[in-house]
Amino acid sequence: MALANPGYLPWLLLIGVPVVVHLLTRRAVRAYALPTFQFLRRSVARQSRIHRLRHVILLALRTCLAALLVGIFLRPERTAPLAAPGSGKTAVIVLDASLSMSWSGSGVPLFEAGRTHALRVLDQLGPGSRANVILVGASPWAVLPQPGSDLGRLRAAVRAARPTEERGDAAAAIALAEEQLARADSPQAELHIISDFQRSCWADVRLDALPEATRAVFTRVDDSPRENAAVTAIHLRPAVPRAGEEITARVEVWNGSDRPRTIPVTLAAGATEPRTIAVAAAPQSTATGEFALKFEEPGRCLCAASIPPDALPADDRRFFVADLQHSMTVLLLTDEDASASPAGAYYVARALNPTPSVPGGIRVLVRRPSAVGPGDLKAADVVVLCGVATLPADRLPQIHRHVQEGGALVVLLYGLRVQAQMAALSRLAARGEGLPFLPTRQVDVRRQGKGFVALAEARFESRLLRIFRDPQSADLGRIRFRRFFLTTEPDPRAEVLLKFEDGTPAAARRPLGAGSVLLLNLSPVPADSDLARQEVFPPLLHELLKGMAARGAERREFAPGGPASVTLDQARGRVAALGPDGRPRPTTVDRASGAVVLDRVDRSGLYSVRVDGREEAVLAVNPHPDESDLRAVDPRELRSSRDRRPAYLAGAGGARLEDLTRSRPLWPWMVAAAFAVMVLEQLVAGPGRRREGRAVGSLAEGAGAGGRPGAGMGKAAGC
Repeated sequence: MALANPGYLPWLLLIGVPVVVHLLTRRAVRAYALPTFQFLRRSVARQSRIHRLRHVILLALRTCLAALLVGIFLRPERTAPLAAPGSGKTAVIVLDASLSMSWSGSGVPLFEAGRTHALRVLDQLGPGSRANVILVGASPWAVLPQPGSDLGRLRAAVRAARPTEERGDAAAAIALAEEQLARADSPQAELHIISDFQRSCWADVRLDALPEATRAVFTRVDDSPRENAAVTAIHLRPAVPRAGEEITARVEVWNGSDRPRTIPVTLAAGATEPRTIAVAAAPQSTATGEFALKFEEPGRCLCAASIPPDALPADDRRFFVADLQHSMTVLLLTDEDASASPAGAYYVARALNPTPSVPGGIRVLVRRPSAVGPGDLKAADVVVLCGVATLPADRLPQIHRHVQEGGALVVLLYGLRVQAQMAALSRLAARGEGLPFLPTRQVDVRRQGKGFVALAEARFESRLLRIFRDPQSADLGRIRFRRFFLTTEPDPRAEVLLKFEDGTPAAARRPLGAGSVLLLNLSPVPADSDLARQEVFPPLLHELLKGMAARGAERREFAPGGPASVTLDQARGRVAALGPDGRPRPTTVDRASGAVVLDRVDRSGLYSVRVDGREEAVLAVNPHPDESDLRAVDPRELRSSRDRRPAYLAGAGGARLEDLTRSRPLWPWMVAAAFAVMVLEQLVAGPGRRREGRAVGSLAEGAGAGGRPGAGMGKAAGC
């Protein structure tokens, strides 16, 4: 509390005046021992207690009145916690513009309330103040490079801001605000965070690096429970669909309410008739609905799953692009003669496509490693290395880069140079990445024990081996291996699919960049095993390669606010990208590799990549699933447990901003209180004055009658 007229403080001594007056004017009651007074003793005692109580109350009221009168002249004010005395202050406003702020359950998006709060903060700043506004999106954006005094520009930027379809990076926005406040070095600094404080966006944010002198104000735009439903994912099985085969589309739906719901889901796939199913979802959980599809012709299929519109329409529809192909393309790199036995490459090629002259099977491209080009790698769903004698120094980095960018590599471990080749490939991997294991030494067990080893363990939970779970369909344990490689200990991040009887890994997969590598310690050469003569060999190889190809296909999805990319077979002409609204988007093109990068996709929908006006690729951009969960956190939880600085909650469920920034005068309330005390004083003093008046009148009558003073004094003593 502050005083507008502190010079009147000595007047507080006047509070003692009523006390002195009461002490000086207190009446002394004389006692009489007359016998007639004995009958009135009880009445006199009772009336004396009432008299003393009334005097105490009057003393308190008059003392309070004196204090209030002095207080009125002092003009006290309730000091606002964010009021800035003296020079101006520095304020940084973090305004959430992520997708969840577009929720409009009341008919108006929450972002409009956030915009209003931000403008109020700017309007509350006094002369000499500095400020800045940071918008929270996929990447935080500051209106000014540092807090400045151009408040008009900040107001214009806030009025022009719009909510995005992006997932907000709240941690990056807070880090930017903390950096700007630290550089401002202001003794009066404020951080205003205006948001719905969505749990998925803000739960892990902490204000640990906030400067010591900074006060945090959390402005919550809405504190009511919000319901939402959304389509959060579409998965195709198989992930690389082929024309003419059965396809299952699995659509995941989010129920963001506190009650069970049945949500109708509609799937439109290509030119087929849209179909609708009902998906039952538990409260605050995800449910899945399945659609059976089949496409007879190859080509690009644009899919969209949708639900009825609600208060957050941006996540009610989700897109997916499926490139339907005649068959899977396998690039077989080998120095062996793939057309004649007993080369291992011959058995691999025959297992992949036993009838190469008949269309519709797996397409196998046989190339020598020294002759492989970038176009061959781009056209391949899976690259297979087997029987490679010489691998030029410039080819191995190309293969590594292909895998890093999302490709799939399968290596059959046999041959004299395979150990050195795998060691070289492992050295190309970045720190934290690598191969599932490394071959160390080839062993020949033909003259040891029973003369062969068999597969003893299989991870049938993996989708690559799921169909072999039933031993009657295919018994992997019947395969006999006479030569295989001892290996290093498998990487903990690798998925070991098969093991030999001695525990040596026979097949293991590990991610490498955006792609993956599968090492098969299984030689198809007849001298090394009878794998090529087993009926299980073709389906085993098919399932392993299909699973590897599907892994890369699952990454063809992008979210608003970030880049999107695609690799084209031909990027020699004029490359352009068009957004869902038909307007061009900035692109970066690598002519050598054919990579086309859309620098920033700003909304959900389908983006068309064209070369010389011809559509070569379509990219699906969808909202991040985290933005569909609208549950919020208490913003005060963002403070560290060691942080003792005050934090204030404004907006919905909190204080008004004006109450935090403007001091309130208290003297008008003191005037009203003084008037009320005066009224009470009159009410308490009135009965006593009337009684005293009657007592004086009785004494006067007695004196005028010539004697009976005893009766008059009795009445006076009773007052």
